[in-house]
Amino acid sequence: AQQAAGEADAALATLAEARKVRAARLGASHAAVGDLDRRMGQMLLDAGQVEAARPWLERGAQLTRLGYGADDPRTLHSQLAMARLAAREGDGAPLARFADGLPEAPSLAPIRWEAQAFAAQASCLDGDPATGARQLRLLEEQLRQSRPEGGSLVREVARLASACGMTVARGGG
Repeated sequence: AQQAAGEADAALATLAEARKVRAARLGASHAAVGDLDRRMGQMLLDAGQVEAARPWLERGAQLTRLGYGADDPRTLHSQLAMARLAAREGDGAPLARFADGLPEAPSLAPIRWEAQAFAAQASCLDGDPATGARQLRLLEEQLRQSRPEGGSLVREVARLASACGMTVARGGG
């Protein structure tokens, strides 16, 4: 909530305090600490602090995989965060591979949709905005059918689609 309100510094401080408490109770190498590491890394990545995000995301991915197992949603969120990091560094392929490699379990649909949205965004930003915009429009339609009540993912995909569409309109694709 703090991050959404534009209070990224306060949100990071709150998350750091939660991590400190969790590490004291469970140990610094517990998977639950890794999940907070991933969240810290994601916040830094979203703020454009790619290098600062890297160690948090790497540690989060390692701890969640070891503690929860490869198929746990928390581990999958960590893997998605690592793929987003690669995309921010110019390699969007891991995002597409991640989305395509997820099992078809209905419980994993939100993670898959998120990965598809970020993969389309990577296409939009990395020289193929027409393809990215098309993928985002298709995903928007799929989400409208699957989630008629809306939600944060629906809003995020709409925001990404709008930004990508502006890139296409400016002649970027």
